[in-house]
Amino acid sequence: MAHETNDLDDFVAGKAKETFQYYWGETQSSPTSTGQDSLDAKIDALEKCRVAMMKGFDLEAIELRRMRNTWAALHRLPMETFIAILLQVVEDHDKNGGDEPFQLHNLASVCSHWRAVLLNYPEFWKALSPQFEPHFQRWTLERNPAGPLRLYYVPLLSMSRGARVEFLDLVVRHAGRWQRLVFEDTFDEDTCARLRQEMPRLTDILINNTIEDSPLPSPELFLSEGATLRYLSLTNAAAPWHSPRRRNSGASCCST
Repeated sequence: MAHETNDLDDFVAGKAKETFQYYWGETQSSPTSTGQDSLDAKIDALEKCRVAMMKGFDLEAIELRRMRNTWAALHRLPMETFIAILLQVVEDHDKNGGDEPFQLHNLASVCSHWRAVLLNYPEFWKALSPQFEPHFQRWTLERNPAGPLRLYYVPLLSMSRGARVEFLDLVVRHAGRWQRLVFEDTFDEDTCARLRQEMPRLTDILINNTIEDSPLPSPELFLSEGATLRYLSLTNAAAPWHSPRRRNSGASCCST
């Protein structure tokens, strides 16, 4: 151990001397006229050397921590298992989709390995919501170009009608990939027309029409052919009873 420590000390001392000579050599290109100027130049070279050495130590420490983290039991799991654990963390802490960007940010901040996994696997990029920043929506569609999506349409009260329509027009282009639809807003005939899309993967539907005491019949959601529904909850809205996706499912339905 003492031998290894001495070797390390010698290495650090040699590196420090080499770095100092580099910065000291830079000062020699401009002649110094007095002894004070020479001392000032040497002090400046020492300060530059100190900063450079500290930066080098920090980078080396980061690399060593990264190597040490690879030995953690969690990182020796099969990648499929590791991804499943991270996905469960995101979903357990985010029931309505609004906090998903924050959950992904928190996980990505743990270490560079976690960040790389989150960025490179489309399984983590499923949620779309008008509450997300536009750049996050673009990231989701870029990083998950073909996989399933979850739409959480729960706009903020301050969101304009035009912005809501613009968001719907963006996401309905990918309706064929929706697995879950959560809708809490005015569910009128215009919205129904925009949602009249083929949604073969959709298995979970929760619609809460925020219009109250309307004299008109509840708007009916279009259901194309596709997967059997697992969950169906409708408030002030309707869905066709004759759809095979409802008849053959055990999905609950609460329509008022």
